[in-house]
Amino acid sequence: MTKDNVHILTMLKKILLFVSISLILFGCDANVNEAQNNQTESVTNGNLSTSTNGYPSAAVNAPQTQTEAYPSSEDPNQPDILLALDGPIRANDTVISGVGPSGLVVYLLDVTFMGEPLGSAVVSEQGTFKVETDPLPAGIRVGLTADVTEIGLTEADIKPGGGEISIPRVGYFYDSIVVEP
Repeated sequence: MTKDNVHILTMLKKILLFVSISLILFGCDANVNEAQNNQTESVTNGNLSTSTNGYPSAAVNAPQTQTEAYPSSEDPNQPDILLALDGPIRANDTVISGVGPSGLVVYLLDVTFMGEPLGSAVVSEQGTFKVETDPLPAGIRVGLTADVTEIGLTEADIKPGGGEISIPRVGYFYDSIVVEP
């Protein structure tokens, strides 16, 4: 075999492998159905129509749209008890505040350094908390965690903040914020 033949054979093997993987992943088969044989199918108001020229038939109208929208914020299945940090948090800040259910003990951790404790507080009757810390350096991620079962709630009752994160070997955080310079 010449060098060119080996190169061509190698390329053919790669193409065959690509086609085989595509068939496995996308479930394609070699059968040709009517839609592949220069026919198109369209559904209008629940009726199927076909065209042999490759274009939708002239009778095709715009499909009916559903009037149902995404769930609103009033959806009873959506949790409505927010547990979140107030942001932004800036370098050298010594007080971090947030909101949560009254009576809950919240914990702030430095998520960047494997969950080093920064402080804790009890959420007030007004639903707010403040945690005093040492001055915070820029670039670390502050995480908010709590055991909501202590006050009779479940995870499903809580709406986490925008920085919700779960970090292996550190834990789950209802909210987190990176300290800005």
